[in-house]
Amino acid sequence: MGLSHQDRLDGLSSLAREAVVELGLEFVELLLQGSSRRRTLIVIIDRAGIQGVTHDDCKRVTQSVGERLDESPLLPDAYNLEVSSPGIDRPIRTEDDIRRNIGREIMVTTTEPIEGATEFRGLLVGGDRTLLRIERPTSGGALEIPISAIDSARQHVGI
Repeated sequence: MGLSHQDRLDGLSSLAREAVVELGLEFVELLLQGSSRRRTLIVIIDRAGIQGVTHDDCKRVTQSVGERLDESPLLPDAYNLEVSSPGIDRPIRTEDDIRRNIGREIMVTTTEPIEGATEFRGLLVGGDRTLLRIERPTSGGALEIPISAIDSARQHVGI
């Protein structure tokens, strides 16, 4: 009898997490898409702080995870392996997301006005499960935004 889908996901996540951490990076998420004939395994990685993930990081993780998968019974059929960063569109929701994005510029939209505004841009300097703390370049001060008031929070890349 084969592995259940959840057991397979758990095993793959453990395998990928180990490879990513050994390379000094952070494991964010693993996705398994497609059927047994054409599966795609997507490993999402990050690095805390401003630098984020490089192309070389993705190549190193691809090689390490690929080698481990070749020795593992978790994906006996053909598969495609993709490794990437969370991307700038990924919402900042969890304490891990906050920690990884400290030092990066973010955009926050709130469901209710705070200090007369509902859109904020600034440097993420801290936060937890209850609030985000950003430094705003225009006002020169820190602003604490309650998580309960946030509609969206994402990394901002200026042009």
